[in-house]
Amino acid sequence: MNIQEFESQYQESVSQILNELQSMAIISSRLESNIVEVGTAVQGLSQMVESFVRQQREQSPPSNHLRS
Repeated sequence: MNIQEFESQYQESVSQILNELQSMAIISSRLESNIVEVGTAVQGLSQMVESFVRQQREQSPPSNHLRS
C-alpha cells in the first residue's frame, strides 16, 4: 500500500465514521423527542385518572368497610 492508497482509505474511513456519528446524533435527537412525548402522555393520563378517581369519590357516599 502506498501513501496515496493509505490516505484515500483513511479519508474514506473518517468520512464513514462521521456519517455514522451524524446518523446516531439524529436518532438520539428523535429518541429524546419521543421520550418527552411519552412522558407528556403519561402525565396527561395520570391527571385524567386522578380526576376520575376524585370525581368517583365525590359522587359515592363513604362506605363502611367494618362488618359487625
